[in-house]
Parts: sequence; C-alpha cells; structure tokens
Amino acid sequence: MIKNVVTSNVGLIDNTSSRSFQLAFAVNTTLLFYSEWIRGNKKMPIDNIIDLTYKTIKYGISAK
Repeated sequence: MIKNVVTSNVGLIDNTSSRSFQLAFAVNTTLLFYSEWIRGNKKMPIDNIIDLTYKTIKYGISAK
C-alpha cells in the first residue's frame, strides 16, 4: 500500500531536501490512514482506503 501511494504521488525517490519532505508526508499520511483503518476494525475495504489515501495526498482534504 505504501509503495503504491508514494510512487503514485511523489514518484521516484531522489536526495533533494524538498523531495525528502514530500516523501515523509506521503509515508506518514499513508501510515496514519492505515492505522486509523485498523483502529476502525477495517470497516472499509482496503482498496477504498488506498484510493482515499492517494486522493488525500494528491488533492488535499477537499478531495471527494
């Protein structure tokens, strides 16, 4: 899940400092969404969580 979301949003990893922040944001957001899914007893299908994570990282919290 993390690999799919990160590579879709950040692309290939390089060593620039801005890319490092982007990668940290994508990974931390992905882990947060995943942990919330676990805490919520996995009520949503994992594919929905992946899609929601991707859209939130790419478009922000206004994403529908």
